[in-house]
Amino acid sequence: MQVLRLEVDTTETDFVVAELYEAGVLGITETVVAEGRVRLDAFLPNLPMARALADQFASANPILEEADTRDWVTHSRAMWQPVAVGDRFFLAPEWMPDAELPEGRILLPMPAGQGFGSGAHESTQLALSALEHTAVEGCQILDVGTGSGILLHACRLLGAESLVGCDTDPVAVESAHAYLSSQQVRHALYLGSIEAVRPRRFHLVLANLNATLILNLLDDLFAALRPHGRLILSGILREEQDAIHRALASFPGVTRIYHSALGDWVNFRVTTSVH
Repeated sequence: MQVLRLEVDTTETDFVVAELYEAGVLGITETVVAEGRVRLDAFLPNLPMARALADQFASANPILEEADTRDWVTHSRAMWQPVAVGDRFFLAPEWMPDAELPEGRILLPMPAGQGFGSGAHESTQLALSALEHTAVEGCQILDVGTGSGILLHACRLLGAESLVGCDTDPVAVESAHAYLSSQQVRHALYLGSIEAVRPRRFHLVLANLNATLILNLLDDLFAALRPHGRLILSGILREEQDAIHRALASFPGVTRIYHSALGDWVNFRVTTSVH
């Protein structure tokens, strides 16, 4: 067995992990090596596959080594542990359906290894916490950049009526479909950005992306809202929050802006008037 070591920015971790699992790795472990940097150890069954992935991720300083005889699938799964998020959610890996659920918590399976946004990242956890403080029951939801689909599943658990997601990456769309289908969650997914769902409008629009994409899509995100609609924006670094706040405050129809923070990340929750 081979181990491929990569070093990536924390903002790239979900994307790289998804690509590695799509390529057929047997397991992955993550280690923080410096502020904003993560080492990924991906375990592969043979050298040709390892060399091909090393070439694919040449910019991530790949190192190939012979792995020891440990059961790396079991070992990498052991790195994933259940975690309480916000006031209501309890995230547990999909392979731990019998995880003990704390009283008053809602079980949300983590789609580990199936795509972007397993729920372990602070930006996803901030979005989940924001959902707890948002009226979701009976609503029509749009998740822009849906990744793994975990936020859509959370919305369904909170009583959302219909779930729509879009993503520009076909791997993410396939992964989200597989995850939501495995959880028997009705959904509609589209390959593409927000234009893929026009002209539909929604009570709540989620965008767990990054500051640049959010700023570029802000007009479209607001345009996708029904009257008195709400936005949840995540994937924003602390040093980027002022730029996002200024853009939101200047947008016609915004009535309230809330923000919360976790680690290096911030989240915005926005309410709007009729527009």
